[in-house]
Amino acid sequence: MQCSSLQLKVFATILFVAANAMNQANAQTTVPAKEDTIAVLTPQTTKTNIPLLIPGRKFVLVTSKDPTVKRNCRLESTSGDEIRCKHHSHPAMYRMADLEAIIEPAPSRFDRLTFIFPFVIGGSIIWGACLLGAVSPFAIIGAVPVGLIGVVFVLFSMAVATDTEDSKSPTVLYQKPGTTLSVKLR
Repeated sequence: MQCSSLQLKVFATILFVAANAMNQANAQTTVPAKEDTIAVLTPQTTKTNIPLLIPGRKFVLVTSKDPTVKRNCRLESTSGDEIRCKHHSHPAMYRMADLEAIIEPAPSRFDRLTFIFPFVIGGSIIWGACLLGAVSPFAIIGAVPVGLIGVVFVLFSMAVATDTEDSKSPTVLYQKPGTTLSVKLR
């Protein structure tokens, strides 16, 4: 079973239109300027400036003992004067007075996989519909709905790609008054 030249051209056109639409959508999104140093203008006390931290989420901590190193932290709990984190397999505690900054990291780069899998599945379904249509003229009746299902998968992958923006930058949730960050946020 082979696809005809016309069917291959239709398949290539569908993939080109999908890629072009995704490229246009990404070209229209704005990328915020990346900042390496951030200064807090209004000094506040540590107790009032610490944001609400949700246990189980990942954060990056910068301490006053070594302000050039970012420490990854999966938050377990917070109390009045300390933060308890879990590194790989061992717990760690940080005093609030020693914290220079609390940063919420940017989304993972592996979020692109949520685009690739539906796109490949949709392309495979379209290709299967092309092969099904080559079997006989009556098989085209079943190939058209199968091809449309593939188009839905491709369009779904583009919608997922616009939701997972790679242009989101890390967010500084807390910074000790009067300090500047000496670590790169990305």
